[in-house]
Amino acid sequence: MTLRVSVERDIGERDGMEDSYSTHQNFVEKGWFFGGVYDGHGDFGLEAVSFVAQNVPVNFRKALLVGMSPEEAFQESYKKTAQDFPFGWGGSCAANFLITPKKVFCGNVGDCRVLVVNDKRYRQLSFDHRVAVPSETERILEVGGLIENRRLISKDESSWIMVSRSIGDPTYREVGLIETPHITVCMRRSWEFLVAGSDGLFDKLSNADVVKVVRKFKSPKRISSELKKIAENSDNLVVLVARL
Repeated sequence: MTLRVSVERDIGERDGMEDSYSTHQNFVEKGWFFGGVYDGHGDFGLEAVSFVAQNVPVNFRKALLVGMSPEEAFQESYKKTAQDFPFGWGGSCAANFLITPKKVFCGNVGDCRVLVVNDKRYRQLSFDHRVAVPSETERILEVGGLIENRRLISKDESSWIMVSRSIGDPTYREVGLIETPHITVCMRRSWEFLVAGSDGLFDKLSNADVVKVVRKFKSPKRISSELKKIAENSDNLVVLVARL
């Protein structure tokens, strides 16, 4: 099983590119596809996103090969990558997906997003882990975290972050930030396309905006190119489109 996949990236007006992606055909030699998009942030954002994009697929593969289910592999790979995170500052959001002949598995932390789309409907497989989300606000406050203006404040009150889950970000671990992924499974046959992107895409375009482009162009390359063009803004951007 070889998927048709197209990826576009744009640096925007930033000094560096901290959005990345990974794609792996014939994953674990079963013809599966494993991919993901990643959004680094903080003082070591570039180093963080590179580390996460390299290590999540490796750790996910290892978990599958020792007999874990895909759902367990998401938990294990995010946990292991977070444990091995080598930097004192910075971190990365991640949204990953495993595509098998029958199912699509998705896991994410932070606010990178994954949609599946057909001619009649769409579904968001990921969950936006931001501090302002009521369930995340409640979880953080329960462990004694401080929130101001929808941002999680570090213990020494010298810095803040808007996402409530990520890989890395050791500064915020003791005030409620975690790497536990949201996990979703759906049947592959129900959908035509998968679209994954960073907040550089989804802060500019709504899910409905993205779906309109998917249904208009019907080609991973044309879809990703058009989304990059219309979402172009000051932020980094990565968009990945796969035909299911």
